[in-house]
Amino acid sequence: MKIKISILCSVLACLLLATACYKDLGNYDYTAPEEPVVTGLEDTIYTAFIGDTLRIKPEVKHSLTGTEELTYQWKIGFPYPPFEIIYEGPELEEVFALNPGIYNGLFTIFDKTNGMKYYYPFQVEGKTEFTKGTVILSEEAGGSEISFIKPDNTLLTRLYETINNEKLPGKPLQILPVNRGWQPGNANLKNFWLLFGEGEDPGIIVDVNTFIRSSYISENFYDRPTSISIGALRTGISGVTSGVINGKFYRGSTNSDPSGSAYGKYGNASAGDYTLSPSFIFVEFQYYIGYDTSKKRFVRFTNDGVYFGTDYTVIPIGTGFDPTNVGLDLVHMQYLNSASSMAYLKDNTGKVYEYNFFNSPDTFFPNYRRAFKGSDLVTANTKWAGSLLQVIYFSSGDKIYKYNPVNEELLPLEADFEGRDVSLVKLTTSGDTLVTGTEGNLYYLDVSTGKNGNVITRYEGIPGKPVDVVIRR
Repeated sequence: MKIKISILCSVLACLLLATACYKDLGNYDYTAPEEPVVTGLEDTIYTAFIGDTLRIKPEVKHSLTGTEELTYQWKIGFPYPPFEIIYEGPELEEVFALNPGIYNGLFTIFDKTNGMKYYYPFQVEGKTEFTKGTVILSEEAGGSEISFIKPDNTLLTRLYETINNEKLPGKPLQILPVNRGWQPGNANLKNFWLLFGEGEDPGIIVDVNTFIRSSYISENFYDRPTSISIGALRTGISGVTSGVINGKFYRGSTNSDPSGSAYGKYGNASAGDYTLSPSFIFVEFQYYIGYDTSKKRFVRFTNDGVYFGTDYTVIPIGTGFDPTNVGLDLVHMQYLNSASSMAYLKDNTGKVYEYNFFNSPDTFFPNYRRAFKGSDLVTANTKWAGSLLQVIYFSSGDKIYKYNPVNEELLPLEADFEGRDVSLVKLTTSGDTLVTGTEGNLYYLDVSTGKNGNVITRYEGIPGKPVDVVIRR
């Protein structure tokens, strides 16, 4: 037994000695793979006009450049089938055929000698000549026209008839820009709804980037009404329209895939005994406030368009008034901010009164009712706009007035319209610029702090009288 233990110990000692004497012959000097140096792939967004060739030609510096050992791939992704396109080669030179919008791309270099891949992101913005500029709806000789002012101030006129080979209905009312469902922003605009007061089909839906007609408003009803009379429509983040048609309230359906054909379609009008004025207040995700012209009172609808009439709590915050029993004819109603809305109503003698209030989804907060200081200036053709700062702008003949309800200050703006009646008054989103129109002209007025409506820019040659504009930035 002792002999066996002695032999085992000797063997273990030899193994340990051999391990201790082993010389590591490995080479641990590390050389990093050569990485391509890419220049000419801009950090800025590449612009591609639809139908034109998109060219991106980066310079690749590498010892294998020009050999088959380096391969190249370009990939551009987009949010609709087939969701991506792939090109091969060191340069991208292809006709751009995607819809207008901003797309993410990826340039990949593959080194076959070591299996390494190198990635370089980029972006492309697809555009048409109508992607940026000002769209103008105007009335000319009893008809309607669409014009477009490009960023370089080029004026394109009579676009709809030229592109679609048909005339627009008469009595133009409104241009309504509608985005893709739940995708706000200029890049996600889908259609312009062109709305009119005449014609068997007084609404036409066109593509925002081509002005090609995609449908008529009658096709947006599951069951088309016998006749269609447009009051006014609004839209929001959801990408569906809502508003007054045939004196009733309609709201597009959101109960389907936003990319599907059923999204935004009209079902039945909101049930109830009411007749609405075209002028209404819309606060997205909260409520609608309308004016019942038959019972002459303020009525409410839920965010989903359900009619509740005068089923709301009234809490006066000033001298107040009874919103359930107004008894006058509505001239105009304007949401200013969360704490102030204005309504202008006239009695049977033509005298105009001013009502100030605000709302929550189920509560009406009336502040005051008083004679409007500008009553004698209001005509059947008066146009209105209001700012978040509680400033009202309205036209009277060939002049525009600025009115402050807080102190009842009423002043004419500086702009001289050369005796032509004003046909358009609309504030830009910033509230610093007032867009106005007269026969043949479109004006931009400076109404920023300390300014009183001096002319910034004037565009001439507009067909007829501008009625509405949409500015795409």
